[in-house]
Amino acid sequence: MLNTCLILLTVATTTVVGLNIEATPRTVEPGVTRYLTIKCLAPKESTSSMESLISLVISRSDGPQNAIFKELASINVFHVDGQVIHNVKDNETSEGKIDNNGLSYLTLVWEFPDTNKAGMYMCQANGVDFSGHPVVINTTVTIQSAYPGVDTIVKQVRNLTIQVEQMNILLNGVENFREMWIDRLKRMKSVIFSSNSFFNGHRYYLSHAHDTIIVHEVSAVCEMFGGYLVEIDSTDEFTFLGTFLNNHTEFKWVFTGVNDEQIENQWVNKNAGTVASSYFQFYPGEPNGGRGENCLSVDHSSGWSMIDLPCIFKWIAFGLGFICEIPE
Repeated sequence: MLNTCLILLTVATTTVVGLNIEATPRTVEPGVTRYLTIKCLAPKESTSSMESLISLVISRSDGPQNAIFKELASINVFHVDGQVIHNVKDNETSEGKIDNNGLSYLTLVWEFPDTNKAGMYMCQANGVDFSGHPVVINTTVTIQSAYPGVDTIVKQVRNLTIQVEQMNILLNGVENFREMWIDRLKRMKSVIFSSNSFFNGHRYYLSHAHDTIIVHEVSAVCEMFGGYLVEIDSTDEFTFLGTFLNNHTEFKWVFTGVNDEQIENQWVNKNAGTVASSYFQFYPGEPNGGRGENCLSVDHSSGWSMIDLPCIFKWIAFGLGFICEIPE
């Protein structure tokens, strides 16, 4: 059976000469109440008996039977930028302001307050009157603390259950979307690529034949599938690609991910950002296009040796292709 402990306090706003102290919520339930907020509010009209407001202080006692208040925090005119002075380190957040022409305030907030936050809170305004004499105005509020009842606990568990179920639905939705996206990518591969082959941990996808190749666009296609426009890193890889392409006589030129766009005749692997190897087997007289031909392709008629071509290239017949290299 759940024991219930109740400390009586009234969460109401008590006003003395317009000085306000507010406590929210009316009842603190440990483990259930998210925030407890104490506000000390001093509009200009509430301190009309003062020539100048000097400070606001929030203090606390254990209850009506204990008249000893312990100062928690204060703010005064001698500290700039609303600096709040904490007399007790109690994990609260705070803010405040002294404004003798408008609203002065001091606020304390505790997250997940426990039962020891119950008690009587006092807001105290300190200042001087028109004769320079000290003036003190204060007002109090009492809050209550109660352990949550069974109905509250059941409600909290029910709410948490609903939140978990909603999160599961969301996660399942994400997973379903992921599976749908993967399925669509697989379907798109069959539309974009004519065949594929495997070498040294990578899968090589050869496109269908086209009459136009725009290199930066086909590079984006490869990236969409988790790869890049093919980069030839070894003699063995070059030999593998030649063998692979020998079965596809429909191609005239097949583009790679190598270019010399930055520095003429310094061929760079676009994805890796590295200088391409010197073993490239160029067709006699190639490369010969200068600044007009900055992308590297392999040429079918010369046994798949290399030539340079424009990075945006159109051919009168369907004989252009590209290869995506995708790690597996």
